[in-house]
Amino acid sequence: MPTMVTADIQRNLFRSAAQQQLGGAGLSQSEIDAAMGNEAIMARIEQRMRRGKNIGAEVIQMAKDYARSQRTIYDVIEDSVSTIQNIMSDSNAILSAASEKIEIYNIRPLEEELDALQRSSAEYAEQQRRLSRSLSSLQEKESDLREEQADKEKEINDYYDSRLSALEKVDKVNKQIAQSQQDQIDVASALSRGDIGAAAKAAAQMEARAA
Repeated sequence: MPTMVTADIQRNLFRSAAQQQLGGAGLSQSEIDAAMGNEAIMARIEQRMRRGKNIGAEVIQMAKDYARSQRTIYDVIEDSVSTIQNIMSDSNAILSAASEKIEIYNIRPLEEELDALQRSSAEYAEQQRRLSRSLSSLQEKESDLREEQADKEKEINDYYDSRLSALEKVDKVNKQIAQSQQDQIDVASALSRGDIGAAAKAAAQMEARAA
């Protein structure tokens, strides 16, 4: 139980530090929220922090790319909702204006007023049809965009998985090269001192590591 509590506390500390670093890198709050909600991005951030490293430019770019893919759906939905609201607002204004005229004069509308009201009713019916078409189109776009978003998320995750794997391999090779160079230095140092035993021991260690 204490181990689980400690792990939760550490994870919360990672998340808090990640939020500060993402904000410091210039990401907006919506971009930060999107990144914090993506398990793949958070796993990479936690992995780097456990190594004592900052988030890094690559992970920051990954967070921006993911937030951009998220924004696409919301932008389309927001635009469509705004269009629908404008249509409804215009319809309400037409009906309200007609009602006000009837109340002000408290008489039957004249022929021109009646014609205007009839035209307003026709416009209102047309706007209702447009509203229905807009809602139907919005649902289709949302479905398509969700599928596209899932494909983009997989593409981004696959790309960064391959990059991470390649970087780990490069890191491993660099460590092997550094160790090999150190072993060669140890052998050379022992030989320069005339210590054949130490040189032989260093050479044996170098061969063992190379095996």
